[in-house]
Amino acid sequence: MAVKGLIDFIFEQGSKPENLMRLGLLTPESLANPTALKTAQTKYKKRLQNPAVAAREEGRLTNPPVINQGLLPERKIIRPEDIENTILVSHKGDTSSTDTKLLELGGVKFDNPPESRGGVRFGDSPKTPEELYWASMATGAVPLQNKAEGLMAAFDMPVTGVYGAMGDEALFFNDAFSDTMLQYAQKLPIPKKSIEVFDADMRKIKDDWVGINHPEARDQLLGLNGYPRKGAGEFRSAFASRMSMAKYRDLGFPAIEDVKSVFREPGLENTNLGDSGYVMGRIGQGYGLTKNTNHLSYDTGIMGDVLGGFEQSLPNRIAYPDAYRMLESEMTKPKDPSKSAPRLFTESEKVDAISKRKDLFQIADARWVDTASKWLEDNKGASNAALIAAVGLPATMATQEADASIAKLADRGMKLIDVVDPEDSRVGQYYLQKGDDTKSIGSVDTNYALDSGFGEGYMSSQNTEIAPEYRRQGIGREVYDAIEELSGNQLVPSTTLSPQGAAMWNSRDRGLLEQVQNRMGKDNYDTVEDVLYPEGRPDPNAVKLRGFDRAYAVPAAGLLTAAETAEPREYREAPVVQEQSFGDMVNEYAQINQRAQAAEAQKFDALMREDARLRDMGSAAFGQVSPELAAYRRSQMLPTIGEIGMGALEGAVDTVDFVSQLPTAISTMTMPKRTPLRDRLGGLLDYSFVDERDQRARDQARLIGGLLSPI
Repeated sequence: MAVKGLIDFIFEQGSKPENLMRLGLLTPESLANPTALKTAQTKYKKRLQNPAVAAREEGRLTNPPVINQGLLPERKIIRPEDIENTILVSHKGDTSSTDTKLLELGGVKFDNPPESRGGVRFGDSPKTPEELYWASMATGAVPLQNKAEGLMAAFDMPVTGVYGAMGDEALFFNDAFSDTMLQYAQKLPIPKKSIEVFDADMRKIKDDWVGINHPEARDQLLGLNGYPRKGAGEFRSAFASRMSMAKYRDLGFPAIEDVKSVFREPGLENTNLGDSGYVMGRIGQGYGLTKNTNHLSYDTGIMGDVLGGFEQSLPNRIAYPDAYRMLESEMTKPKDPSKSAPRLFTESEKVDAISKRKDLFQIADARWVDTASKWLEDNKGASNAALIAAVGLPATMATQEADASIAKLADRGMKLIDVVDPEDSRVGQYYLQKGDDTKSIGSVDTNYALDSGFGEGYMSSQNTEIAPEYRRQGIGREVYDAIEELSGNQLVPSTTLSPQGAAMWNSRDRGLLEQVQNRMGKDNYDTVEDVLYPEGRPDPNAVKLRGFDRAYAVPAAGLLTAAETAEPREYREAPVVQEQSFGDMVNEYAQINQRAQAAEAQKFDALMREDARLRDMGSAAFGQVSPELAAYRRSQMLPTIGEIGMGALEGAVDTVDFVSQLPTAISTMTMPKRTPLRDRLGGLLDYSFVDERDQRARDQARLIGGLLSPI
């Protein structure tokens, strides 16, 4: 096949929407926009002029991946009632598969096949040491174990560890990702000059990086053969994150989506940040920790029993409703309130807090079981967006929070630029620069929130909700399409930016708005201006830049932003926690337990007072029951039937005991005192089905059952 014919073949096959989205040239939101699709296809064809890109794309289109999947047992499906009366404790993990070995990708055969040894089903693997449930670094494993043991001691209940999904950036810590991208890059026909550019970039992070084509590159990445294991995980994350950037993908380096598709756990393709329950295990007292993990990346194992997982994951707020009730009203505590005001937690911060804070957990009582079971039943097989909507989260907000990561942004053809006030020593707001245009600032994609944790540049949930609403509803579809076309798909709703950030876009938006006016009319001009600046245009003089000139040129030579060098948020070193004795920890949880019991007792007393008041009102109370009391009454319906049956049995037992002693009683003229049959039942009749605090309901049901006794 001639070269031109080969390029035509690759373009014909690779210009389909799904492949353009794989390369970050097209977003799902732009699928219905013919102009956006045409633009993406043009960019794809242009990149195929690079022989390295053409070779990579040809290999992928003509050679499916070859993998060797380890023999894992079928995932055991459990139900919420299987973990009833346990304490649920969250632990985070990536969404990679377990024991997946990659032999060939895109026609490239690997000399040392990369293997995802960890993954979400680590505890099920025959390669995992016996009785090992999970593995992590000590900074994550020790707090989880302490939390589990403390809760067990304070509440006298078993603890269930519950897997919660992390964002895609966490995958980069998995040694299989960097290993695959390194070996793949070594065998692709990437020009020597491009390799040198990448190596120079990596040496800004680690100055002793040996280089992609060095024979010891793999050892250095994986911490083998004399290279330090400590810190290797963070370096692998930076390596995979950097290589996945658009500028390197467009030079012919491996495409990160190809690696993700190989190593992603099949049941977690469309998972959201924090989705919980795909895997669970019994942990805590009696299990402990171990250094024997048989895992290259993690140094500490969490002992326990693998229980299985739900048929599909629960959203985090369904799994931990009590924790969410606490977090909904909590505010952040900035180190310097004069520079940043307290605010509500973002969704990703809530997920993070539930996995780290000692006071956030969930008791899986009967009410929780009912709620979780109903959710699983109502949402069986639902799409990702439908699952989000089911818990009241805007789909766009959840996506922003879940995918807020350097890797995800880079994967969409963008990179981060550090824009700060030179008078402010803190790292400030991070914005995006379009990956294939280094001469101008690009756009903020409102499908991704910049929640990298380096400064105060978080999108609030309120702002993210405003920006989808404005993009899709605040302006008409015709106007929106016109703006997308005129701006090259770079619409920037400045509601999502700080005043300084909004000022940066001022001149660019002015030109865009003028084009809209010329094309769509003055009314639409006003509409779009209101969308971009709902509170009026910011003062252009408010922005101050470090490393940039006033015309927003390219960053100063050699400048490497903190965002580009930082490791993924989930894998930064855990904050130092003041050590405490086990006794102190138990006392702390005991106090938490006492407060929880006191609050629950107050709630129950309030329900009983309402119930008594409604009974006194008689028929006049019809329709006045509160939702809380109605829910409580529903929860006691089946237990009440059980109590009625127990009352009938109790009546029968007492009758038998009485009749069996009747001759003796007649001869002695005394009432029988012994209860032989009741004694033989061993306390069975003392078992209570209904809430033991509601003694009136128990006695009443037993009385009715006694009247119905067959004897």
